[in-house]
Amino acid sequence: MLFGPLTAEGLHITVADLVSAPYVEITLAMMRRFGVEVERAGDTFHVPPQPYVATDYTIEPDASTASYPLAAAALTGHSVTIPGLGSASLPGDVRFAEVLGRMGAMVCSRVERCPSRSGVRAACA
Repeated sequence: MLFGPLTAEGLHITVADLVSAPYVEITLAMMRRFGVEVERAGDTFHVPPQPYVATDYTIEPDASTASYPLAAAALTGHSVTIPGLGSASLPGDVRFAEVLGRMGAMVCSRVERCPSRSGVRAACA
């Protein structure tokens, strides 16, 4: 999908049984940020032939990889801060922090709002 805008005629992709929809949505959001609007009709994506537009783009931390230090903080009673990872992040894996919160960890969306206390403190800033 990413190379579609660079082709002479664009690209039509039909996907049956889409199992990784969140990752497709992440790709579509990134392409939009660079000026390419992909049209979707049912199971078919139409990627128009057009150049990407340069822009500033912040790369989010990998939520799956971030789950390891978050879990370590929860298990040991220490704190960890993952800059750039928060509830507005695109990958669904970021919800792991919510699970830790339901298990008793103090999970904060901003470091400055996360008070120190005995027990677990995991901050996604």
